[in-house]
Amino acid sequence: MAEVTRVSVEVGGKEISFETGRMAKQASGAVVVAAGETMVLSTATAGNQRDVDFLPLNVDIEERMYAAGKIPGSFFKREGRSGEKGTLTARMIDRPLRPLFPKGWRRETQLVGIPLSIDHINPYDILAMNGASAALMISDVPFPMPVGAVRIGKIDGNFVINPPEEELLTADLDLVVSGSEDAILMVEAGANEIPEAEILDALDIAHGEIKKLCAAQRELAEKAGKPKQAVVAPEVPQDLLDQVKASHGQALDEATSVQDKLARQDATKAVEEQILAQYSGDPSSETYGEARQNAQLAFDKLEKAIIRERIAV
Repeated sequence: MAEVTRVSVEVGGKEISFETGRMAKQASGAVVVAAGETMVLSTATAGNQRDVDFLPLNVDIEERMYAAGKIPGSFFKREGRSGEKGTLTARMIDRPLRPLFPKGWRRETQLVGIPLSIDHINPYDILAMNGASAALMISDVPFPMPVGAVRIGKIDGNFVINPPEEELLTADLDLVVSGSEDAILMVEAGANEIPEAEILDALDIAHGEIKKLCAAQRELAEKAGKPKQAVVAPEVPQDLLDQVKASHGQALDEATSVQDKLARQDATKAVEEQILAQYSGDPSSETYGEARQNAQLAFDKLEKAIIRERIAV
């Protein structure tokens, strides 16, 4: 029988627990996050290697009526797709996590959150956000750091950490903050004309609680985590980058300086095609694919450097 590992942390006077080893054992990482009677199963799974130039990450929230003690009946007897709440929660999970994946990670990665029970006091979205990070931390996916999330509400003039659902209906501030131990990564809020100073205070309070959640996730990873897979980040040959900069650096600088958006895109695309044509070599050559990939990496890096330098200056 698999060993069940559980850690808990107190956030805003409420206990939030992370448990793994009992459910979804075939996933790369699976964590059940609970607060009160609300429980969310979060899983992280890495699949096959994809021949793509982007991160193939999919985040899904699967809402089930049984979580609220209901059974689909009448005309629709099957579970439907997730509603607005599920879609927005999936986006709040995706935004802080996606930029943290290591460059060069091209395996299909799926994060799924399933609310198992809802008590209508503790919203499941915050639990799902923390659960997705915890599942990544204990999985073999080379995710670098834990990410925590809390909600700050302003109720009757006071800041409340992870307030009950009913109190959010009349709150002057509904602030969702996600971050790591060192920085805030995402902020989403709705408010009734809150002063900027109060928003900064709320962010400060939120980050203090986020650090506790990150520490709990690290503790869970130390107790039940799997060895991380190795990933090799794509490197641009320095000599190729220097050649591309010398031959097309000025043209790319001028193309990215065009004022009109569509004209700027066309001019930049034209320079990109020139670079790929010049440095990819003969299409019938065995090394054409690798050479074209290196040329594309060189173009992307040069374009980013030019734009960042322009902004910094």
